[in-house]
Formats: sequence, C-alpha cells, structure tokens
Amino acid sequence: MKLDHLSGVLAAGKYNAIALYSEGSLRWLTGLKQQLGDIAPFAVSPVNALVLIKDSGGFKITIIAKPFEMPRLRSEVPPVFDMVPDIEYGFLEQMPSPESGTAHSTSDNYQQMVDQIIRPLLGGVDSNSYSKLSWLSGATMKVLSETAQELEPGMNGLAIRGRMLCNLARAGIDANLVLIALSGQETHLHPIASAQYQVEKGKWMKLVVGTRYAEHIVSQSLMVKLGGSVSDHEAEVYRALQQASVEYADLYREGTKECDIYAGMIERFRKVEHDFGLKGFAQSAVLHHPGGGTSPLGNRDRMIDPSGIRTCEAWTQFAINPVDTLCGLKVELQGIIQPSGAPPVILDMHRMAPALSFSKIKAEGGTTTVLPDLFIV
Repeated sequence: MKLDHLSGVLAAGKYNAIALYSEGSLRWLTGLKQQLGDIAPFAVSPVNALVLIKDSGGFKITIIAKPFEMPRLRSEVPPVFDMVPDIEYGFLEQMPSPESGTAHSTSDNYQQMVDQIIRPLLGGVDSNSYSKLSWLSGATMKVLSETAQELEPGMNGLAIRGRMLCNLARAGIDANLVLIALSGQETHLHPIASAQYQVEKGKWMKLVVGTRYAEHIVSQSLMVKLGGSVSDHEAEVYRALQQASVEYADLYREGTKECDIYAGMIERFRKVEHDFGLKGFAQSAVLHHPGGGTSPLGNRDRMIDPSGIRTCEAWTQFAINPVDTLCGLKVELQGIIQPSGAPPVILDMHRMAPALSFSKIKAEGGTTTVLPDLFIV
C-alpha cells in the first residue's frame, strides 16, 4: 500500500525513483529505528534509501549506509521486505549519483513530494496503520498513568525521566521526547528533565512524552499531584482548557488554511473565556505554540503559521497542547483530519488507563473525544 501510494506521487511529478534521507522517511519505509539518538523532524538519518519503480513492475529498494551500519541492516531489513513478493532490495555503502527521473534533495518540490508520500495515514481509520496508532495512544497514556503512580517525594527530574523510559520499554515503545515539569518548573513551557528539581507533595507536575512505535508518533501529557486535592478554581480552569482544546481541534478540516485555523483558535478561546466567566483565559491560546502537523517525520513537523496558506489534507495528523494562563495547566490531544469536511478523529487515550478519570468533551462543530482529568495520586 505504501509503495503504490509512493508510485502515484512520483508519477504525478514525472519521476520513477526517489532518494529518502530523513530518519522519519526511513521509519515510514521500514518501520525500523535507524538513528541511535532522539531526532528532530527532517533530521538526516545515518541510513538512506533509494526507491525505484521498475519498468517491469514492482519496486527495487536500495539501502545505503556506512559499513559499520551494515551488520544490523542485513539482519533487520530482510524480514521487513521478504514478505512482499514485488520488492527487490539490496545494500550499498554510497548513494549513487542521481539519474534522470530520480527525485533527490535538490529536485524541485522534493520536500513537498516527501510530505505527500509520508504524511497521510494510508487506509484511514480502517487500516492496520490506524490500529497501531490507536494502540500506541492507549499504551502511552497507560505508561503516563503508571509512571505517575510510581512518583515519590524527593525524586528528581532525571530519575522520573528514567522511570518513564523504563515503563515505555516494558511496553515495547520508544520515546522521541520526554519532558518532566516539577516544582519550580511550573512556568517552563518546554521543561528539561533535571536533577535540580524534585517532586514535592501537593505541587502540580506535568508528565509529557512523544512516543514512537514503528513509524508512528503519539504526543501526550498528564497533569499529576501527590496528595492534596483539586480546587474548585483549578477544576473550572481545566474544564475550560479541555473545552477550548477540543474547540480548537475542531478547526482541523480538509481544505482549511493554516491562517484560518489560527484565527479560529483565537476566537474560540475567547468564547470559552466568556462562557466560563474566566477573565484572562483567552490568552491561553497563544501562551504556548499552536501545535500543528505530526507524522512519521517527527513531533510537530509542521507548526501552524499564523499567516500560513497551506491547507489541511485528509488523513494527515495534528497535535495540540495549549497551556492555560491562570493556573499553568496543560491539555494535549492528537487527531486525524477526515475527508469531505467531517470532524477530525481524536485518538482514544482512555481505554488502557483505568486508574485515571476522563471527561467527554464535545465541540460545537461536532468533534468529540475524552480527555484525562487532573490526577491526584
């Protein structure tokens, strides 16, 4: 399915082959991690690939890497491609000089073609890809819940990050991102896990993770506190933030421009401020970045541009994570844009985390989901 889709994109650009360089594109092609460290969107991978549409039918895939990568590649790549009879594959230690008909890094519209190939969730919500993505969403929230219940006063940020990674590993999940915000980091929008900060009873903490399974990525957050309670004000602000988040997500429709999404986000946060009677809440729309596209290429690989004119495409994903201005609380969700202007599908987070409570939230435009509530351990 992936290669047939790739073939159609190349044919539209009058190409018969494409060179893939990024870690995300290699993940998409093979389902395998190729780079030892965490990656940023579009980071160059130590492993490249050349995908050729053969004149006789089928595909030829050449995996290109330095000699020290080869033992792993020769062991792990064959089980991926041997299952597909129309794939011929091989290995080289240097990318061949581009031939006529090959799309490569300096070709016109190269990145646009890569986006068209990799970003859509092929087969939509009835596909095996969606099944894996949905499982990853549930398993990620389960790990966040488990990690929250293992917290103890005095644990530092690095220890918690290690605990999170260990719990993910037990589930067979990799991490592209782990953020821990403890006492003293309440205003840090992108906190760095550090031994400088420790868990304190009665203080809100943010557990944030960007997980990877095969080529898929899921971003999730959980607000947690050891002991104490949720004040009436915190509960009201968080419910407003949940509502505003789903109202914002509701704007992600096929054919909608980025600039219109951004403007709509501002307006919907203002309306939630009015409806909940929370003066100053509307500024929560712009306290953190507005989120945007997510794909195998990386977390937030396409941030919403306030003046952008790109349009939403069906079966591509987005993730948003606003932080409120009144209490510093955070909500995060990830969705899939549906065709024909239908409301987006929001990934299910609740089915594998029975220790947490969730609230069902519905936007005026029809988008519906359940989001985790503030968690007291």
